[in-house]
Amino acid sequence: MLVCMSVCVFNADAIRRGLAQYSMSTMTEFNRGTDQSCPMQSAGKLPTAKRTNSTDNRACVIEPATMVILKGIPSILSPELLYALAKMGHGDELVLADTNFPTSSTCTCGPIEIRADGLGAAELLEAILKLLPLDTYVPSSAAVMELVDSDKKRGLATPVWDIFRQKLAHAGVQAPLEKVERFAFYERAKKAFAVVATGETALYGCLILKKGVIPGELLD
Repeated sequence: MLVCMSVCVFNADAIRRGLAQYSMSTMTEFNRGTDQSCPMQSAGKLPTAKRTNSTDNRACVIEPATMVILKGIPSILSPELLYALAKMGHGDELVLADTNFPTSSTCTCGPIEIRADGLGAAELLEAILKLLPLDTYVPSSAAVMELVDSDKKRGLATPVWDIFRQKLAHAGVQAPLEKVERFAFYERAKKAFAVVATGETALYGCLILKKGVIPGELLD
């Protein structure tokens, strides 16, 4: 597992410079006098970052910056999230995490942590699906966390799942939602490319998306 030994904090200027000038060969040392750098950056996942004063073991964190004003790009998708979507490859997974999900601790295992506080998972899903192709080579390219037994026994409703299904169907995704046992969901999230901490307050409001492919003839 990859664990950054310091917090990597990104701002809007860094993202803009990274999108225009970032070199995959550039690596930044985060600990003076040591040879430790953020492995997520050296792996090519992230643009140049600045180091904060922290001795805790934390994941690379992309802090909220500015909204995006571009033609054809949903304005609720931050530059940081757009960068992650662009860097993901076929089979990479993105987690839309609700407010109760242990995002920060999960991201100590490697995923990029992206903050989208105040935004619902469903509205982010709708915006993401305008840009991100989902995998058609697997039985299901979207997964939710299965209810634990006690919630099943009391008949807990999960209306947010119906909203997810509607958004997916509108984007042309017909495969059913995969239901993943709670702790298996946590383990799967640790292997994701990025985890987006949303402001979703609905119980069981987390969603995993698996990126698909875009045929060459459809690329601009």
